[in-house]
Amino acid sequence: MNKSVYISLPITGIPHQYVKRKSDLIKKALKQKGYIPISPLEISPEPDKPISYYMGRDIMALLECQAVFFSRGWEKSNGCLLEYHAAQIYGLELIFEEGTEKSLEKVQNAFCSHCGSASVCNRHTQLRGGCQSLLSFTFKVEEALWNK
Repeated sequence: MNKSVYISLPITGIPHQYVKRKSDLIKKALKQKGYIPISPLEISPEPDKPISYYMGRDIMALLECQAVFFSRGWEKSNGCLLEYHAAQIYGLELIFEEGTEKSLEKVQNAFCSHCGSASVCNRHTQLRGGCQSLLSFTFKVEEALWNK
């Protein structure tokens, strides 16, 4: 098979030894299935860098792979959600740890029905006329103020 697979797993706020152990178990399982696993822990082993450093390097590595494996808890991690969307945008194969199928459903259903952005959509607001873009709302408020 020899397909490279990026491992997406929650890291922030979790003790390093636990993340390392989880990453090693996933790598072993993926190797047994014929994949070439790529762990974010190997991409950026340096401690104490800003999140932008880690995410930048992780996304670069992810885009060089043909698939992404999502570990349990990925849907609660900002970094994993970013990796999920990057993988989707670029048409990579998505592989989910057993038992995370419901998590995928939740994430897919957690988008603004109007613009498709994350469920905590800051660009839309409920007005008398229904959901409207905040930009449109802003112009209407400014217009009303100018016409006073």
